[in-house]
Amino acid sequence: MKISVVVVVLSLLVVCWAGSTITTDVVIIGGGIGGLSAGAILSSTYGLKVHLAESHYRLGGCAHSFPITGKMSGTEYTFDAGPTIIAGASTKPSNPLQQVITQVGAASQIEWLPYQKWGMRDEHGAWDFELGENVFDGRGGPLERFGGKNALQEFASLRAACEPLCAGASEIPTMALRDGRFELLPLLPHFSALRKVAPYTSTLDGNFGGMMRKHVTDPWLTSWLNALAFSLSGLPAGETSAAAMAYTLFDLHRKGSALDYPKGGMGRIADVLADVIKSSGSVVQSSSLVKDIIVERGSAVGVGLRDGTSIRSKKGVICNANIWALPGLLKHAKHELSSEMLEFLKESSTRKKTKSFLHLHLGLDASGLHLSKMNAHFTVMDKGLHCADPCADRNMVAVSNPCVLDDSLTNRENRIIIHAYGAGNEPYEPWTRLSRDEYRAKKQSDASFLWRSVSRALDVDEDELRRRTEVEMIGTPLTHERFLRRSQGTYGPTFRDTVAGTLTPLPGLLLAGDSTFPGIGVPAVAVAGAKAANTIVSPITQLLMRLR
Repeated sequence: MKISVVVVVLSLLVVCWAGSTITTDVVIIGGGIGGLSAGAILSSTYGLKVHLAESHYRLGGCAHSFPITGKMSGTEYTFDAGPTIIAGASTKPSNPLQQVITQVGAASQIEWLPYQKWGMRDEHGAWDFELGENVFDGRGGPLERFGGKNALQEFASLRAACEPLCAGASEIPTMALRDGRFELLPLLPHFSALRKVAPYTSTLDGNFGGMMRKHVTDPWLTSWLNALAFSLSGLPAGETSAAAMAYTLFDLHRKGSALDYPKGGMGRIADVLADVIKSSGSVVQSSSLVKDIIVERGSAVGVGLRDGTSIRSKKGVICNANIWALPGLLKHAKHELSSEMLEFLKESSTRKKTKSFLHLHLGLDASGLHLSKMNAHFTVMDKGLHCADPCADRNMVAVSNPCVLDDSLTNRENRIIIHAYGAGNEPYEPWTRLSRDEYRAKKQSDASFLWRSVSRALDVDEDELRRRTEVEMIGTPLTHERFLRRSQGTYGPTFRDTVAGTLTPLPGLLLAGDSTFPGIGVPAVAVAGAKAANTIVSPITQLLMRLR
């Protein structure tokens, strides 16, 4: 009898809690880097209360980390789920992500581990791409060795054309950006930088194809630039943002440039931003699926969670979910939507997606492998850089070997993690409609090029590599779709299909993440998150913050 009473009381409490309503200033859907950046800025800089709801049990979206324990040795491995390489965090000018981290007072919370080169594996064998001034294009450098007689001159011409595009952009801080009628107001203190950028606005808003055609004819240099673009966007240079490519060429080839890895893994970034939000008195809620966006009187006023909780917002809703999730989030509110918003949703569902990923995560016994002589990162062109299409399916493979920099990623000596992945070149459809046994067999078969790439990167025979393996995990487009809620496992929208800004035709609803310009990449989504946060507040509030 007593047990029954307790059960009834607990059930009533659960029902009451599940149907509760929470009120806050801003609701954020999704705890990717874009949503976390927006939340950290709103709570720490502008003093607003934020409630961030993330469906996964780990924060960071594609950029989260996760632990796995090896069954044989008991070694604890920390793996990165997605991106493994960042530039411009430990050096000046800082990339947008580091600007956000600094703005919210967390710069001392992340220890960046810089490095100046990555290993290349292609038809020419093994060589290193080294960052810095006059290295790639210097005497005896890769461009002179592999390019044609005009390659050096063409590269110099291309870099000269890119330089003024970046000169102003690198001087305009991320926190000066916003969308809407008053987007120029916070930029007024940076008028001189605006003057530098203004003549190139149309170029920056377009793809890199025009600049390539104007300055580059050398076949090897063309292949290299396409490979570089593909590593950024999952697309060739002609379909990649001109702004992203121009800044990348500037950043990789300037004096003092560096690549960076956060000590503790990529998930450290998400953890730090989440701590900023929570320490400001706001809420970060993981394992909380947003079921729908609540619309009243034609405006977004909150969200409903799967458990029945309603979170009401006073100032707006920021959606960090990808653009293809919007129609589902608003399906119960269509009668409240304007014709412009209905058209926006229709367009959203048809925006072109890039392809997905295959991942290979390995926990290895590295005894005798001389880690000190290895690179922290490799690019393996399985079919070749120039002798094949550098953007072809399953050709370019990123091999991350971060234990070279960070021995905290495992808790045992001579144990390392390896993360190999083909970014944006894995089709979704072949993985659907498979039985469980067929799916497992396909994973093992199709991951062979990843094993081959790791073997080439580490210069270890593949059979020996497999013998050294304690942990093996293969991720597919279905993994991306299930755990990261990426539509068809996509890397993100193509550059042409990103939304121009964070605003939508639905008042109170803003976007943050790789569905908005500037698109794919950790620094890029930090830009989108910052813009969304700044747009939520008044332009005067933002301007005064900039002038303090």
